[in-house]
Amino acid sequence: MIQLIDPLSSYAVREDGADDWAIFFLMMLPSISFWVFAGGLHLIGANNSYRGKVKVRDMIMTQLFIDCIQFLASVPRLFIEEHSRHFTCDWRKLILGVMVIDVVEYVCHRAMHTVSFLKPIHKRHHNLMPVHTLGAYYNSTFEAAFVGIILGVTAVGIFQLTILEISIVASFGASMTVIDHTPKRFWSSKWRQIKQPRSNPNCPKEECGTDDDSDNFNDEEKDEMFGFSDHEIHHNVCPGSNYSQPFSPLLDYVFGTRFIDVMNKTGQDPKEVLRRARDRRDRQEKQKPAMQASMENDELWDSKKVS
Repeated sequence: MIQLIDPLSSYAVREDGADDWAIFFLMMLPSISFWVFAGGLHLIGANNSYRGKVKVRDMIMTQLFIDCIQFLASVPRLFIEEHSRHFTCDWRKLILGVMVIDVVEYVCHRAMHTVSFLKPIHKRHHNLMPVHTLGAYYNSTFEAAFVGIILGVTAVGIFQLTILEISIVASFGASMTVIDHTPKRFWSSKWRQIKQPRSNPNCPKEECGTDDDSDNFNDEEKDEMFGFSDHEIHHNVCPGSNYSQPFSPLLDYVFGTRFIDVMNKTGQDPKEVLRRARDRRDRQEKQKPAMQASMENDELWDSKKVS
């Protein structure tokens, strides 16, 4: 059972025989967080516009495999470490854990795009185009091992984060990774639904609080990134930029790997590149349903010929 013992630093303590299920829950918490966020967003329509070649079934199977590996990797700690440390949680270690994940993810992610022998292990994840909430961890086994081992050595071996601390930070990271892989247009559409009453032409201006620009609210041209989030730009537009995830884009700013910085270095207009990417995406979304309908008609025609 977790008890507060020092509001400025940490809390802990295991009651003998009372926390077996609590430990099991903590070890599963990052996976639970993923399924709650990714599954919940999927159910409310975040992936409705997805037209990628990776099947949802494959995303789910990959995630279940990663969940198993992640759980099994935590089991040795139950026998190696003292039970009294399992439920110890220091808020400073949580901040440190967030920083560790951001740094390790950035370094590993950038390495998998720039180091020749590491590039193939990251290729599978970039088959996920466009992004999909259930595919946030659609990685190869080698990538999962590569990043997981470095994270484990850094967070556990060097900085000595406990099971509780790892569970909290990893759960937060899983949730933010899902958000990274949620289409920006989904959030924009939800925001427009919230703002819709304000732009109702039947509502008096003074009551609805509309302004002169309300009629242009749905104009995607006014969107700073033309309907793409930072991570969507990394997947759909420029894989050689926006390596930071899941918490902060700070390291992209520090090392000059933001999309805008990369475009400026190559002499390209970032707005024009994004505009072309948006147009290409819109054409693909229109063509895919048409192709599917054509295939269905062909199958229907073939069945009629057979009959």
